Amino acid sequence: MVKHRIDRGAMLKGVGVAGAATALMALHGPLPAHAAETAETDGWGLEGTWIATAALGPSAPFHTLSTYAGGGSLIGTAQTGPRGAPGRPGSIGSHHGTWARTGELTFQRNTVAFTFDPTGAPTGTHRVEQTILMAADGQSYSADGTVTIADVTGKVLHSSSTGTEHARRMTLHGMPAAGRPSGQ
Repeated sequence: MVKHRIDRGAMLKGVGVAGAATALMALHGPLPAHAAETAETDGWGLEGTWIATAALGPSAPFHTLSTYAGGGSLIGTAQTGPRGAPGRPGSIGSHHGTWARTGELTFQRNTVAFTFDPTGAPTGTHRVEQTILMAADGQSYSADGTVTIADVTGKVLHSSSTGTEHARRMTLHGMPAAGRPSGQ
């Protein structure tokens, strides 16, 4: 019978490599779904970055970028100048919020952004509550909802149910539709 002696250093080295690999996988979290998956096999979610054309009532449309993370959080930015969205005072920069699936192709999204006057002084908040309807191919969505603008004390200055948005999922190769959001 041959006795095999296990070298303590070799054993610890093997355990260290396996532990490091496990730790890296745990830190990375679940791998994102591949874009080739279909709605029939895995269901499309909002995870990823979307470029959209948004409109607030009769004002001119503007562009937004929103990134939806697994777990229901989102962050984005709106293309507004020092005077804010067309027809609205104050600039709107980044927006933060939450989202959740409410049906097979429907989602609820709620965001808030701080607003500022042309000098950079805070003017309040810009809240949007939207219902999103995903296209069957999972590559675009339309949304409508309520926009509420409040001053720095929280007093509502304006509320409208005319906020709309049409978005396309950004791909690895850049922006969709020759660099323009859908609806243009």
